[in-house]
Amino acid sequence: MSKKRPNSAAAADRFQPAAFFLPGLVLFLFTALTTINAIKIPALLALVVTALALLGCMQQLRQRLTWIVAAVALFVAINGISTLYSVSGQFALQDFLPIVCAFCVFVLILAFEPGQKGLIGRRAGGMFAVSTALASLLSIDQLSTRFLSSPFLWLMNKFSTDYVDVGGVETGVRMVSIYRNPNIFAGCIGLGVLLSLGLAVTEERKGARRGYLACLALNALAFVLSFSMGASGAIVAAFVLYLVLELPQRRARLLLTMLETLILTVIAAFPIYLTAFDGWNGLNPVPLVCAVLAAALLVVLDERLGRKLADVLSCHGKLFAIVVAALAALLAIYAFLSMTVTGSTTLNAGERLRRSAYPAAGTYSLDVQAVGDVSVTIESQNMQDTMMHTSSVLYEGSADGASFTVPEDSMVVYFNFSADQTTALESAAYQGEAGSGSVPLGYKLLPGFIANRMQGLRANQNAIQRLVFFQDGMKLFRQSPILGLGLGGFQNNVYSVQDFYYTTKYIHNHYIQALVDTGIIGFAAFAVMLLLPAAVVVRARLRREEEPLIASLGAAMVFMAIHGGVEVVFSSSYFLPIALGVIAMISLCCGQPMALPCSPKGAKWAVRIAALPVLVYALLLGGNLFAARLIAQPTYANLSMAIAIDPFRRDDYMTSYVVNALTQEDVPDAVMAQAEKWSAKLEKVDSNSTPLYLAQAYFQRGETDKAYAMLEKYVDFVPTQETTWDDAFLLLFQYSDDSQESMDHILAFQQRMNHWNDTHMGTITLSPQVQAALTVFTMD
Repeated sequence: MSKKRPNSAAAADRFQPAAFFLPGLVLFLFTALTTINAIKIPALLALVVTALALLGCMQQLRQRLTWIVAAVALFVAINGISTLYSVSGQFALQDFLPIVCAFCVFVLILAFEPGQKGLIGRRAGGMFAVSTALASLLSIDQLSTRFLSSPFLWLMNKFSTDYVDVGGVETGVRMVSIYRNPNIFAGCIGLGVLLSLGLAVTEERKGARRGYLACLALNALAFVLSFSMGASGAIVAAFVLYLVLELPQRRARLLLTMLETLILTVIAAFPIYLTAFDGWNGLNPVPLVCAVLAAALLVVLDERLGRKLADVLSCHGKLFAIVVAALAALLAIYAFLSMTVTGSTTLNAGERLRRSAYPAAGTYSLDVQAVGDVSVTIESQNMQDTMMHTSSVLYEGSADGASFTVPEDSMVVYFNFSADQTTALESAAYQGEAGSGSVPLGYKLLPGFIANRMQGLRANQNAIQRLVFFQDGMKLFRQSPILGLGLGGFQNNVYSVQDFYYTTKYIHNHYIQALVDTGIIGFAAFAVMLLLPAAVVVRARLRREEEPLIASLGAAMVFMAIHGGVEVVFSSSYFLPIALGVIAMISLCCGQPMALPCSPKGAKWAVRIAALPVLVYALLLGGNLFAARLIAQPTYANLSMAIAIDPFRRDDYMTSYVVNALTQEDVPDAVMAQAEKWSAKLEKVDSNSTPLYLAQAYFQRGETDKAYAMLEKYVDFVPTQETTWDDAFLLLFQYSDDSQESMDHILAFQQRMNHWNDTHMGTITLSPQVQAALTVFTMD
């Protein structure tokens, strides 16, 4: 007797592990290959695939055109156009290619996501949940056995140098992750937590729900271990909004799943911190075992207790309200006690324990109770120190009886305890005429790595330095407020507005980053891209629409919006595909009321027209790759062709052409004429390096006036960069002819440097060799 074939509804209801896992694996590997040194080939592939999807899936896409889709397309288009007028085409291309890859994911979701009512968005959501869970699992394994992460890193190193020497942990502080940046990693995994939570809470198929719960457990544990304070604040706000947005009948299930996950995550984090946060010391199964157990226990706890208890609470509204109030009160009490309940701790041999306090200005003595000898270095930071990541040492030596004086402008005092052998540090207190206080040592209710990160919270130097980034970003925004400087503008121009030297490619606030890169126009596009999906989610919830993922997607939007204000996630190739994927899912789940008002024929042409700039950019990127191959043999003909076909590195190729032509003998007249034409153009370019190369070429050619002008442009544009002034003075020394004119120029540059030091917070210092040579020149 033959079996009946299942109908389509039954087939759709059946959990298929391969279909669940494979899309996430593909996405994970794709994003893993989009690092700085490897992204061009994946991006070119993404452009081609996007164009084919736009042209080949027109019927599906034209039915899904909404104002949200238009907002994303406008955001991508404005950023792409900005690469063509950017002050640094190379930096601009680096910043745009992650957007290209994310836009590919966005289009593919729109083109291929199934449209069944109640199931729409689940395939994409599952893909992101699995992708982030894989990143979490491999990152945790970096602290553990490395049986899983080592093959992955070996494979990635075949394509990119960006995964060489990936560290597992920032000693005593947090997990670094395979993404090498714990803050960006936390942004990606935070979205993974929210999506896997939403999928698990709304999933009725047992196999699929178990898979989503496992992803949730892995993501939650990795999120905590990477402990980003910005991401932590953002996800708390997202959880609160999630509870508000969720339908009443699912709210109890959501709350209990959150609670189960939180408890298991905290329990698992303690042994991982105690055994794996001192750095990699060989095989350590504890982190991986804890991760696997947390996933398994979450599945069991949810099935045996969570869902049953949620059903009970859902039927008793008042009881649910009481539970929510009690949990909120307990969390508030725990948060207070976790920062105030402290006690003794143990200092291991060679370990350094850093703790903060906020004594008023005055002289104090330190009383330390310890079983053994303890040393301490006491540092103070004022506002300028916190900005510049410097400090003033107030005392260094034996801890007990230490005397130190806190300056008037001190914001925070750090006590750095250490011991030559394992020592029990029982207490530390300071007292003086201005008051007294105790130094918190062991936090009894917090994992040590979280306690370590919370030190100096009232004067957090990372937060304060980011205010400097924001201020410098606004200085650059005012240089081109309408269109911006183009992508990469901050990275290229930041040295020209700094008050002291620091290095960062991004502002750590994407709202200001958008203003700098693409001006008011680009900022408006970015804001609309975030606000439209948020408005659609609110509208859908007010109308009580039944699409299961609406609440979790709304929470994800809140997380993205907040975290983008304090971190560089919207410039990350790891984060952007998930972010645009969330927006695509919102457009699919509840964006149809905002469908574009166009006929089927108009929608068809809109999709076709959208494919055109994608193909054009594919050609531009292909030109960039071909030009890089051409200059492997840097003849004048090859450089000329590279200049013609590559708008992104055109200035670099022009510089090579000009410098070679001006510094060589027997150069053909046509080449020299072209070099002089391009040198005039390059003189106007704001670059971190071109003026220095031109200055050297002009000196060698004997055009000293032009050389001095270019050297002045160089030191004025990048005054804070570490080697700028050394390079300038070495060039001046090299081409000095002992004339009064040469001496006057050397003295003028010295005065320019001194004037900068007098008018800025930082201090330019020359290398000992250059300073010695300058002293000889000025004495003569």
